[in-house]
Amino acid sequence: MGALFVVVDQGYDARIARDAARTPHVVDPSTPAAQDAVAWYTWRGDALGVLDAQVLYLAVTDPGAPPPPGLPEWPAAGDVWASPALLELEGSQAYVARYGSLAGVIQLASLVDDGERIAYVGVRAEDVTPPHHWVPITGFGVEPRADGGGYLGAALYHGTKRSLVMGLVLFGVAPALVAAIALLSLGAEERRRHLAQVQAMGGSPRQLRAALLRVFLGPAAVGSGLVTLLLVASTYCTWRVPIAGISVPGADYGSLTGIGALLAVGLLAAAAVVALVLWLHRAATLPRVGQGSAPRPVGARGLWVLLLCVDLALANWGYAFFYTTDPSLASFISLSACAVALVLLVPTMGVVTSGLGRVLGALALRTGSGPVLVGAREVQHVPRATTRITSVIAMAIVLSAQLQVWGSQSAPSFREAVASDRVNADLSMLVDLSTEERAARARLFDDRPAGTGFVALGGEGLPDRVLGDCEVLVHVFGECPESPKPLEAFRGAAAPQVWLWGLAPDAVVERADGDALAEATLLAAVSLDGRPISQDALLRELGQRVLPPPRVAIPQEETIVGAWLGVDKARWYAVGGLLALVISLALAALSSLAEVEKMAARHGVVAFYGARRRHFLSFALTLVGVPAAVAAALGACVAVLMSWAPTSVPGAVVRMPFDSVLLMLAVAAVYSAGVSVVAALRIAGRRGARALSV
Repeated sequence: MGALFVVVDQGYDARIARDAARTPHVVDPSTPAAQDAVAWYTWRGDALGVLDAQVLYLAVTDPGAPPPPGLPEWPAAGDVWASPALLELEGSQAYVARYGSLAGVIQLASLVDDGERIAYVGVRAEDVTPPHHWVPITGFGVEPRADGGGYLGAALYHGTKRSLVMGLVLFGVAPALVAAIALLSLGAEERRRHLAQVQAMGGSPRQLRAALLRVFLGPAAVGSGLVTLLLVASTYCTWRVPIAGISVPGADYGSLTGIGALLAVGLLAAAAVVALVLWLHRAATLPRVGQGSAPRPVGARGLWVLLLCVDLALANWGYAFFYTTDPSLASFISLSACAVALVLLVPTMGVVTSGLGRVLGALALRTGSGPVLVGAREVQHVPRATTRITSVIAMAIVLSAQLQVWGSQSAPSFREAVASDRVNADLSMLVDLSTEERAARARLFDDRPAGTGFVALGGEGLPDRVLGDCEVLVHVFGECPESPKPLEAFRGAAAPQVWLWGLAPDAVVERADGDALAEATLLAAVSLDGRPISQDALLRELGQRVLPPPRVAIPQEETIVGAWLGVDKARWYAVGGLLALVISLALAALSSLAEVEKMAARHGVVAFYGARRRHFLSFALTLVGVPAAVAAALGACVAVLMSWAPTSVPGAVVRMPFDSVLLMLAVAAVYSAGVSVVAALRIAGRRGARALSV
């Protein structure tokens, strides 16, 4: 997991560098620097179906200047250079035909990602009408943005480096650390017996540590070496992140510096494993005079509970405070606090377990239950074993809640986008004429495509005037008003797609002639024959009337494309969250089996005294069952409190993750019952099976 930090750091920087290298260097048309311009440039966002795309228009004025990165030459008028991912999509040929004819493919080395959908379109310089949307450029290459974002294509939508790093910590490093601790608990009894033999033979603490390290150094060296070799080998290929669909070229982190960093991380990982092993076995490798083989009591400290409460408070306050001004920082704070909470859950669970032992002990004294009293005393004074079993289930609940919060942020907007698309049903399109001259706009009304009518949407900001001739107004609104009439008066009578055009609440509908219609820069094309409008066909028709072709968009296209972008972004959280959740649940089972074996070794002798099945079950429930249920409750509380601000701030689109919490509580209930039964059977089976009689 540590090596992934190198991949994320260097890979992210490489993506940003490629994006900055291909970004046009724009100059102010009113400054002397504009005299050195080599081309005029503008761009616009577009879509192919529900997938976003970006079109960059270039009108070259100095053909001898270096062409855009990834192109062998400047695109000539009517030429389209498209990225490989754009050409692989269904309908790409019709999409390219909107802007001209395909002249070539953009080189992958210049793209941020091999899945990037981008196109360069050539325009004649004499068709440019500066300085409206067109700007002069002196070449390509700018400084990377200070905030870590990008300028064009896929770089526009990826998150900041700090968000990626914290996502890696939350859904990668934290579960991996828990995994290492849990896996080290497997075979702990055999290692303890081995160390006891060395100690019985007079071994010193140094010899004990050497004996312990001999067990781990070999596997640790082999594992770290294999992972490092695998990562170094990956620098010679391009690999894709599953589900998220993001490609990572190995060359991004395959430099000498990157490989050196990977090797250094491999060595650090091996050293960390050694340190972790020594720390977990510190009681065995640093024996004290008079120390027996029984586990040492662990003091419960309320400081851990206080730190967890402070962490939850800071997480909610920080997110709510920065959400409106810097959402990226707010997310970073929330993810950081969650990672800290996962670390604090383990000692906090020790405090809670110790307190639970006191409560269960008091109840056992009142009821006279011997097995419960014995189990409660161990839980109270030696909570470490129980904590190792129960804290993992608490972590799993917190991770599942975070997975729902961060992985489903785009779900409400996605449902809204799908609903909008169904309402429109391709019966209307929005046509942006802001780059066209007035004479060109007037031609559209005089020579409109067959079966299609145009309504002009006028006004500053949100359109507050709907203008059209009587034929179109009657078709859309059911009447042709003699005087301006409020749009609200047509609710229920107007075509449903009207409400998707982004009109102002106080908009009015009025009849207008050709001169007034030609003043509008935004049109709504509506189907007059009830047949869906083909976006590609309409664009080709308009391209025969005005050049360059205007933008034709589906109503609410920004919402639809944005929703899909949100889904793509959420897939990162889904990948990491699901992986972390599976690891947590698997480790809960593994660590439970290891700890149950230790308990069976300590308490199997009870079977000699004729204990019955119910006694063993009561004993096991006290040791692991009830603490596991309490851990699940603690995890649910932390999960809900950690999700409070992200789901409660104004404008939040995600509701509280009660679904995942309730599901994980059900899993925890089954887990608690199962581990209790297994513990009871294992304890009873240790040298006392014959005494287990009804």
